Amino acid sequence: MEQTFADRLAQIIGVESVASFSRRSGIRESLLRKYLNGSLPTVKNLVILADAGATSIGWLASGRTPQIAAEVLEESTIGNTNPPAINDELQLLICYRQADKQQKAAIRALLVAFVKPSGIA
Repeated sequence: MEQTFADRLAQIIGVESVASFSRRSGIRESLLRKYLNGSLPTVKNLVILADAGATSIGWLASGRTPQIAAEVLEESTIGNTNPPAINDELQLLICYRQADKQQKAAIRALLVAFVKPSGIA
């Protein structure tokens, strides 16, 4: 079954509340709920939603890949002479977005421990 716009919007919202995503994106919560129930956004709101979800406009609108916005990829490789495996980064980002608050806290703690293994701040 092909994903709808509402499905893709729900995916970028993830475990974040609709109210929280509304505040972060600047799109009224009532309008977000209309979109989640099948209404389609204006082009202006599509761009805002894609930016807030760090996803590409094309993916959000149509489901065409890539899902992750190009700027996210560019920022991850700027100044890096040996860019990491982009697919791995994308998978990590997608998994992080789908994690709940407790899982995200654990991931952040793991990253801090990895970057500062001695525990010294």
